[in-house]
Amino acid sequence: RRRRGSMAVALVLAASCWVSGGQECGTLDQVQSCREDCGSCAASACCALEWDLPSTSGMDFAQKILGMAASGGPDTLYQLQGHVANYGNWSFDIYDESPRKIQMFHVPPEWAASNFGLGVRRVDEISLSIFDASSSSSRVVAFSRSSPASVAFQCDGGSNYQGLVTLILNSGVSSFRQRTLYGCFEQALGTIPSKP
Repeated sequence: RRRRGSMAVALVLAASCWVSGGQECGTLDQVQSCREDCGSCAASACCALEWDLPSTSGMDFAQKILGMAASGGPDTLYQLQGHVANYGNWSFDIYDESPRKIQMFHVPPEWAASNFGLGVRRVDEISLSIFDASSSSSRVVAFSRSSPASVAFQCDGGSNYQGLVTLILNSGVSSFRQRTLYGCFEQALGTIPSKP
């Protein structure tokens, strides 16, 4: 009996190690926080989120994001797209009326040290539209799309979602509510993503 009990414990441990070992981004057994997208934007993976910021103004959020992205962001892999410090640049428009707009690139960490990824310039293109809800609150539509658009990069391994969530979590806002608008939907463990 003792031998049967220890064998059962060993089998349970082996099975749990196998299951947890298979849970990574870019697989059917991925953890839910990955939020992988496969081709929601034709040959590109993409993700669109909406954030309600009940206690952060649009201008305050824009300044926080610009400051963070200008220094490379928390993983040093963000880059403002064509940003210059003076007004008038097409990728940086926060001084006109709402919505304020910011564009940037994010190199997914798994491609940052890859000669192939760097050679084909594998990036996620991020666009933020920041709407004033009141003088002290705002709403943000955040969109990320994998580039280049090709069959090789049709699935993103969760990089679009992770890039956007890293921005909001490191922005310094005191609170936010998030909704998924398109792509990168949560999937039950082990299911193939459905068509949008």
